[in-house]
Amino acid sequence: ARAAELVGMQTHNVEGLQVVSYTDGQKFETHHDIGPIDDACEHVVNVVPPRRIITLFVYLNDTPPGVGTTNFPLVKPDGPEGECLKVQPVRGRALMFCNVKVEDPSEPDDRVIHCATAVPSGMKKLGVNIWITDSNLAPCAL
Repeated sequence: ARAAELVGMQTHNVEGLQVVSYTDGQKFETHHDIGPIDDACEHVVNVVPPRRIITLFVYLNDTPPGVGTTNFPLVKPDGPEGECLKVQPVRGRALMFCNVKVEDPSEPDDRVIHCATAVPSGMKKLGVNIWITDSNLAPCAL
């Protein structure tokens, strides 16, 4: 309910929460939350319903610098030759981004293609995915 309120949408638009745990070299390959991408051109090739309009990822623990970061390979704050945007997991903080273009919400925003880097053996990264969709998901609830 708080996530929906934050972005001005209804609670019935929020998918069930997904708790994730990465450990022992686990990572999440480059992807987009709205549908599959073409790795060759880094472009969304198919939007999968329900369309995930907003992603909110809540970090449940800290990781050492550079470990388990969420990386956005197409976002380069220091220019095209610079490093991509990397978000460091910090307990209690959240990362929020829009999966569609502001100027045309019918189109996926390829800039938010992202990945989660590996977590070494003996360490753990915990988080919660909260996806806010364009669909009423109430009929899917128990």
